[in-house]
Order: sequence, then structure tokens, then C-alpha cells
Amino acid sequence: MSLFPYKQSFAGSATPPGWKLHGSARMTGQGWLSLTPAQPFKAGTALLDVAFPSSDGISVQFDLAAYGGGDPADGMSFFLIDGAHETDVGGPGGALGYACYRKGQPDRRPGVSHGYVGIGVDQHGSFSNPSEAGDTGPGSRPDSAVLRGSGDAYDGYRYLVGASLPPLGTGREQPTRLLLSIIDRKVTVSVREDDNWRRLIDGYDLRNAPGQAALPATLKLGLSAATGALTNNYEVRDLEVTLPAEFPLAMTGPRTVRAGSPIGYRITVENKGPNAVPDAKVTGKLPTEVTGAAFGPLELGGGATAGTGTVTDGTFTQPLCLPVGGTAVIPLDGTVATGTSGSITCDATVTSETRANIATRYSDSVTTTVTAPPSAEVPLGMRGPATADSGKQISYTMTVENKGPDAVPAARLTGTLTPHLTGPAFETPQLSGGATAGEGTISGGDFTQPLHLPRGGAAVIRVTGTVERGFTGDITSTSKIETPDVVNTSPDKAGSVTTRVSPPKIDITIKTKNGFEQSWPPEAAGYVWSYTFTLAASENRVQQWQLSFDGLPAGSRVNPAVTDHWYTVVKDGSADGHVVIESPATGHSIEPGTPLDVQVQVLHRSLAESNEGLVYNLQGIALREGGR
Repeated sequence: MSLFPYKQSFAGSATPPGWKLHGSARMTGQGWLSLTPAQPFKAGTALLDVAFPSSDGISVQFDLAAYGGGDPADGMSFFLIDGAHETDVGGPGGALGYACYRKGQPDRRPGVSHGYVGIGVDQHGSFSNPSEAGDTGPGSRPDSAVLRGSGDAYDGYRYLVGASLPPLGTGREQPTRLLLSIIDRKVTVSVREDDNWRRLIDGYDLRNAPGQAALPATLKLGLSAATGALTNNYEVRDLEVTLPAEFPLAMTGPRTVRAGSPIGYRITVENKGPNAVPDAKVTGKLPTEVTGAAFGPLELGGGATAGTGTVTDGTFTQPLCLPVGGTAVIPLDGTVATGTSGSITCDATVTSETRANIATRYSDSVTTTVTAPPSAEVPLGMRGPATADSGKQISYTMTVENKGPDAVPAARLTGTLTPHLTGPAFETPQLSGGATAGEGTISGGDFTQPLHLPRGGAAVIRVTGTVERGFTGDITSTSKIETPDVVNTSPDKAGSVTTRVSPPKIDITIKTKNGFEQSWPPEAAGYVWSYTFTLAASENRVQQWQLSFDGLPAGSRVNPAVTDHWYTVVKDGSADGHVVIESPATGHSIEPGTPLDVQVQVLHRSLAESNEGLVYNLQGIALREGGR
């Protein structure tokens, strides 16, 4: 019969197959094997009377409940005996049902038969006292985990090593989980704390133990407990016997992250042996605030292989096959939901159904503090002509301003131009408030303009092209502002301009352009650009018309110091940079073959703020044709 793996819950009332109960040991029928009641001078032993090879090592873990005694005593033991033999119960009291009791005294009792090693969980402390248990020892050591070596009847059971024992669980509701491993004659004793193993005795080598018997070819395992004048109930359940393997797990992740940002975890598992783990499984729980989680490409080494991992409803599972020396690094990536704040925790555990994980850390977690992402109000305004002539140049103006509170170091102005615009190109950006611009690109009608916008920074971006000659109808171009690392609180993140394109009826050019400083009147002081526009009828006589252009900087307008012009200023540019002038109904028509010159002056705050007098979307609009 192979014991690996072997599980016994002790849930029933009948003695499980293969087990022999001696002394006070009995099945409770309540999910526990009782080794001693809380009565004086009791000793109980449960022996699994099935031999197994000693060469592969063994790991045994179980729950221990110790309760009921006012001054709890004495303790319990786990032991191994030569597999060629059986045994009855060992000594009571401090002998813990393994060693001989009070050797040489009238009330002496023998220890187990052909014992190889006994591991004591000693509350009262007498398992370390040679006058109470076995041979040699430092004297009473309460609350200790203690190893005693090989022995038979009254021979041996030498004290080997001890370690301080944390407080045991006080009842069935809070049992203590113990892990006992013997690998290549090295003994390790661990107790579970916070979902990991705390080692009490770490790899004590029985080969160096004085008087230790040779390792038998086969072994049998047993559980014992004992009381003396002081008493306690000692009960066990959920015994697991498996091949041991040390396959620790470590997990890393960010200590802080901003809401709305990606988050990545890395889970590392390594099999340090001595046995392969064919069915390792990494499982864990993602925070509910992490969305879109998925495994990245696994990094496997040392012959490790992986099954298909899953992430479902926040729970992840990754099967692994880990030979000795095998390693796996499991990336797990997602995004922290916007609006998240406070701490979030992701955990991971590695387990196996067929191997006992003797690593001190087989479970890990990462707690991350989520902070609010930077935010800024970055509105986008987009302007362009409502009407245009086919074959003529038009411009789109996009204005972006960071009103804070945070900087936007990697903004992108993107958009799509109408396919009926030829030769589109960026004008030189107008930047203020510390804003900077990267190199803009236009490809296939799509444009991108990188921007760095500190708080208070602003940019005016223009794209200019020529409407396809011969095209008439509506054209639409769009734009949007993207702030990948910053929440844009502005509702105005996108723009769109639709332009009605008609055949040209008026050709318009700039004949002259001159600039000068103006100091009078004081309320109109600034820098003036004076234009002479030449308007020519394309085919028919144009009796009444409008001339329009846009792109004036903020604070600019048609020069108010000049009031004797014969045309009407419909829009002076002060509101949105758009200027419209209109001819009278009669007297200034445009005759075919006879162009008409029109002078317009624009006042700016200063030369530096005049954008060199550039105007955009210059257009002549025929209001009435023909007539005299």
C-alpha cells in the first residue's frame, strides 16, 4: 500500500482501515481522533500499521486541538518506528506516549517499540526532562517542540533538540496546524501562522545524533499523547501524509498606483526539491477594483511546464508541473478602475494535492495604495469656415488650454481631416504659458500633435490645406484632445467643423500688407496691420459681396481708429477672431475683368501678439450677382 498521498479526516466513529488504537485513543464520532481525555495519567497511541519506504522522505500535517485542562499537560507526539515492527502505547506523563517514562523508577513505563524518532509538542515541559522521559535532556522546558531519538522499551530516546512553541489553539474551533517533515534524515517541525509555515526546528540531521539507530528500510507512523497529574484533551483531525517538496511562492507588485492606471503583479514559484511536483497550482484573488485582468507570457525554467491558466470573476488559477529545480514566473496584469481610492490587496497561494509544501512561505500578497490620478481641465475649441470655395485654401484652428490643477505632460491633439482637403500641413504652433509642442504628423488624413501643457499652458494649432478643385458639398473635419495620464475634467474634449463648399464666385488675394505702431487715440494704441485685398469676379458681375477671414489672436479687432470706410463691418474679430465686412447694396460691385481693391486695418495689442499679421480662411462671398 502506498501512502503518498494519504489523507485521513478521522470524521467517523469507526477506526479507519489500517489504524490501530492503543491506550486511551478512541474515535469521537465528532470529526476528531481523541488521544487522551482530560484525565490524569493517560496515554493513547494511534498507529498507522502500514509500512512505507524510508528513502523518499515523508511530510505529515494535521490539526491539533488541546483544551480542557486548567493547567494543560502534558502534550502529544508524532513518531516513526521501524516498519518491520508494531508497537503499543508509549509512556504516560512527560513521555508523551513515545519515550519511556521514569526509567529506573518503580512507576516506570516503556516507550514505543523500535522507535526511530519522536517529535513532541510539549505544553508542560517534561519531554525535555530525563527524569520524566527517555534519556538525557536539559530539564523541564514548557511550551516546546522537542526531538527525541531512536529507542526501544527502556533503551534510548535521547534528547536531541528543542525549540520554543507558540501558544496552541485552545479548542476544536481554533486548532493548531502542524507540519512535520523528514527528508534524508533531516527533521523539520513547522506550525502554520498567517497562511504560511513558521519553522520551529529546521532540518535537524539525525545522522549527527548521538546513539541514533540506522534508518530502517521502511517506516510506520504514529500519533500519541499523554497526561500526568495535570491533564488536557489532545485530539487530531485532517491528517495528510505526502511526499515533501519545498516550492516557495513570492509575489511582487506596486506599492502605489493611480486610479485608472495599469497594474501588474509577478508571482514566482520555484521547486527546491527533494521531489518533483507534477500538480502544483497557483491560485489567488484579485481585488474587485482591478478590471480586465489577464496572464502575461509565463517565464518557465528548469524543465517546468504550465497548463492553461484562467482568470474568472476575480479568481485566478495557473496549473504548473515543477520538476526539482523548475521555476515559473507568472505575470498578471490589469487596470485599476477609475474612482478607486485607498488600499487594494491581491493574494496568491501555491498548493499540490500530492505533495506537502514544506516551504516557509507558500502564500503571499501585495497591498497597493491607490491614489487619485492627476486631473486637469483641458478644453478643446475647434474653428473653421462655415463656407468655402472649391480649389481654395482653408484652415482649421484648434485651441487647447490647461486650466489645472495638474500639469499634462503628454497631451495629444488628434483628429481626422476631410478627404477632400489636399496638401494639409501644420502651421507653426502658437504656444504660451510654458506649453511646448512636439513634431506633428499628418498621414492619410489623420493628424497628431504632441503637446506638453503645464498648468496655465495653452496652444493654438492650425492645419491648412486646399479644398479639392471641382468639389462641391459638405466637408467635415474632427479633432479631440487626449490626456493619457491625466483625467480631463472638461466636457469639451472634441471638436468638429462642417463646411459647405461651393464653386468660387470671387477670387481674392492679398495685394499689399504693411504694419505700423499706432499710439492715437490712446484707447486704440497698439500695432496695426493694413491689408489691401483684391477681389475679382470669377465669371459673373457681383453686385453685393462679403469678405471674411479669421485667425485673429485674442484681443485683436478691426482698427476702431478708422471709421470712414465705405463698407460695413459685420464682425470686427473681437469675439472669436473672425472678421466679416460687407459692401453696400450698390456702388462697389465687382465687374468681370475689373478687380476691386479693398483696404482693411486690424489692430493688435502688440507686434509680438499679432502672429505676424497672418490671416486664415480668406474668402469672398457673393451676396447678389448681376444687375446694375
